[in-house]
Amino acid sequence: MTEPSPAPQRHPPKRHTLFGVPEGYDSVFLGRLAKKSPHPVIHVAADDLRFEQMYETLRFFAPDVEVLRFPAWDCLPYDRISPTSDVVGERLKTLSCLMHRQAGKPLVVLTTVAAIIQRVPTRGLLKNSAFSAKKGERLDLHKLQTFLAANGYHRTETVREAGEFALRGGLIDIFPAGSEEPLRIDLFGDEIEHIRAFDALSQRTTEDKDVLDLYAVSEVLLTPAAIENFRTKYRELFGAVRKEDALYESVSEGRKYAGLEHWLPLYYDHLETLFDYVPEATVTLDNQAEQARDVRLAQIEDLYQARHSMLKAEQKDKPAQYRPVPVALLYVPQAEWEKKIESYETIDFSPFAPPPDQEDAGGRKGRDFGDVRAQSGGDLYAAIAAHVKSLDKKVLIAAYSIGARDRLNHLLEEQGLYTSPKYGLAILGLEHGFETSDLAVLTEQDLLGDRLSRTTKKKKKSDAFLFEISQLHEGDYVVHEDHGVGQFEKLETVVVDNVPHDCLKLAYAGGDKLFVPVENLDVLSRYGSEEAGAVLDKLGGAAWQARKARVKKDLLALANELLKIAAARILRHSEPITLAPETYEKFS
Repeated sequence: MTEPSPAPQRHPPKRHTLFGVPEGYDSVFLGRLAKKSPHPVIHVAADDLRFEQMYETLRFFAPDVEVLRFPAWDCLPYDRISPTSDVVGERLKTLSCLMHRQAGKPLVVLTTVAAIIQRVPTRGLLKNSAFSAKKGERLDLHKLQTFLAANGYHRTETVREAGEFALRGGLIDIFPAGSEEPLRIDLFGDEIEHIRAFDALSQRTTEDKDVLDLYAVSEVLLTPAAIENFRTKYRELFGAVRKEDALYESVSEGRKYAGLEHWLPLYYDHLETLFDYVPEATVTLDNQAEQARDVRLAQIEDLYQARHSMLKAEQKDKPAQYRPVPVALLYVPQAEWEKKIESYETIDFSPFAPPPDQEDAGGRKGRDFGDVRAQSGGDLYAAIAAHVKSLDKKVLIAAYSIGARDRLNHLLEEQGLYTSPKYGLAILGLEHGFETSDLAVLTEQDLLGDRLSRTTKKKKKSDAFLFEISQLHEGDYVVHEDHGVGQFEKLETVVVDNVPHDCLKLAYAGGDKLFVPVENLDVLSRYGSEEAGAVLDKLGGAAWQARKARVKKDLLALANELLKIAAARILRHSEPITLAPETYEKFS
């Protein structure tokens, strides 16, 4: 009697390098992979710059593929400040969407090395961290208030920052985590009559919305269980609690503390990683991602050791120092990373041509016209036009702005190259182009060379500002470039390490105080509007930075329009008007 053959063992998914995937083509390949795969694809970018570039190019080349962003915290490891609420909101939104995603829909989860090696709250903790309502539906106000309280939202009179909400009868203002603008819900009885976005500064509505989507504000929710976990684990790790340990006191009382997220492992029984939210995914790694991981882990270790050395030198009669959690509790070490990667089908992208018998995706770096630019008598635009005409494939020229696109289009039209189904121009932030068997992409940088970008910062003269100080009175409003609108109280001498410093004492919302040394007065300016309507910013809050970013965005849009107008004026030609000399004589 023959023995039955053993069941075939399933071998772990193979990790391999895919050659011929240059920058730009990686997003094309990723979009195609997501459409073919029955499971999500996790793409790990080497850094934040590649993360943003990949997001832009993915939306351009694969608009029908859903892309979820999972960025890293925008603060250093073991920092004293918290990540901004918009970054945390985007992270938690992605984690929530992954738990409730529709199977079979093409999906790319875009992240970075820094983000994926950091641990996150478990799926069990976040299963109730999403709330959704639509226009025309009935809203259970008690259910909404319970959700807001449980997920870190703070009730206030006027909503200005992410994570705040206000209730005024049939109007509910909420600033969802991860959203660019707050939302105003207008109720008719218990039915949602309108959902409108509004400006946090002016409080004026801007546009109608159909859906209200809410997610948790923070990765640390100070529930009674989380507080008790923190107190127990903090004492286990660091021993007896020192006097004036502000972190321990704040968390014990259920109050937020700047940077409390850096002790994330202490609030919960255990943590997970992004991998755990998508256990069946295909993982693709950016070129240089492994090197970026090594650099990031080394940076984390250095920052931990720096904090730890300060802790060892702590003096008993001084307030408690920063007590960092061990690296492996919050971050994924290399050995654990390798083990996780081995359990997935993993593809390492390489921009280079393949060695013999290696897999080739078929992409190559695009043509660079540096050789033509280097020739003193070379006709650059004639060479570009000739190259495009010689290609037996579709050609796309990617420019950085509308003005640059229109200028390139005009100059190439002078060489007889006109847009067609085969050839076109687009606005796309690619640095370098690529070629495949059916597509060639040329970028503005490939054609014209590296972009020159210079930023200048106007420095104030301190002596001029000292003259302004003499005109400041108690209660006057000033603007700090990093913290926003504050109120001047008085000049005060602060002694640090037995050295006196003259400082301006500024008051902020919530009674917070900021001391600005007189030698750093260039960071301050007078409040330029009517002071009657001035609103103090929250020290360490995100509202001021959000307003600055919005103004910068508007200024860039305005500058782009002005450049477009200037370019149009330059490109327009008209016949000169010539008059006979006797015409001038008649006029005189």
